[in-house]
Amino acid sequence: MPTARTSMTEDVARPGTIDFILSCSICQSTLSTIYEEHENDDGLHRGIGNPDGQITKLWLTECAHLTCAKHLEGGGVPFHPKDQLPKAPCPLCVRSNQDFTAKILYAIRGTAKGEYDNNIPPEYLEVPPQQLGYSGNAALRFQYVSLVRFASGLYETLGVTREELYTWKDRESSIVACLAAMEPLSRYVPTTA
Repeated sequence: MPTARTSMTEDVARPGTIDFILSCSICQSTLSTIYEEHENDDGLHRGIGNPDGQITKLWLTECAHLTCAKHLEGGGVPFHPKDQLPKAPCPLCVRSNQDFTAKILYAIRGTAKGEYDNNIPPEYLEVPPQQLGYSGNAALRFQYVSLVRFASGLYETLGVTREELYTWKDRESSIVACLAAMEPLSRYVPTTA
């Protein structure tokens, strides 16, 4: 029988809807997997009231794409004045449209107030949006597009994995034949007396 701690850990590890919505547009890492490992900011200012020193690893670009910091040019958010939001080219726009324009980046460390940039409408982080006024429609569109992007990325990854599997299946008989024809390695391993 699992302990309460095991159950709690399993619940945390099992992603929910908002976890899929807040997934990286590039690698499809979810909010919970991005923040599985705590990395300390070593006293550097993070700009969104970050008392625990957690490094921001997920960013919403002004073009409404989500990206892990590791996909940004240089492997992270560029240095910027404390009173300004960081800017960097959106990795998805670069990959899709060759658009290298620096875009404003908005921090996301979680879905609770204070864990994301105040410029992000709270409706973007609610499932489902509670009000479908103008901002609710924008939030719904954002969430829908994020889910489609997540599913598309997984589908593409699945296709590549499937192709690799078929390649190895096709080569399996020749690999087995090659291994069968080899002399046993034990012949070359010295024995201890």
